[in-house]
Amino acid sequence: MSHTPTNDSDDYFDEDDFMDAFVEAIRNESATTGLPAFYKVPLSDFSGDSDDDDTDCLVAVLPVDNRAIQFRSNYLCAETRMQPNGIHVGCLLLADGKVPVSELIFYDMEMDDHDELNVLWVFTDDYYHLTYDITDDVRESIAEASRIADALNDARQPDHTDVFEIFQITERQS
Repeated sequence: MSHTPTNDSDDYFDEDDFMDAFVEAIRNESATTGLPAFYKVPLSDFSGDSDDDDTDCLVAVLPVDNRAIQFRSNYLCAETRMQPNGIHVGCLLLADGKVPVSELIFYDMEMDDHDELNVLWVFTDDYYHLTYDITDDVRESIAEASRIADALNDARQPDHTDVFEIFQITERQS
């Protein structure tokens, strides 16, 4: 997210305005679907702190009021879940197991290199920035869920009918 700086002192753009502008843009983008949305963004995109350039943040946009879910829970675990398209994927479960987030986001965020997970929870009425500890147990839990998903997604092995399709059976002529 970027903005155009101006020299007009009345248009001063402070950190709070930046956070609000970022959150409003994310809300507007996700409002049309009415479904949860997850984004990986540099923490500096909404914190205004240039020291956060190397740190990614998971932005979890939920189309509910903030009282609808226990999002402040520190309980993290992983599980294998099936997507609507039938593909299994490992998920980290946030908010006491109520919010599954695909492992792909966490690999993209290179969570193996970090001990904390920054999450910006965006609700219809408010937003909160929380940090969760990523322990070795959490990492192993995600890896196990990923292995299970991979095993469940293995392509079916061909059966013998595929082998015999290459042969033609003809009548024997005497």
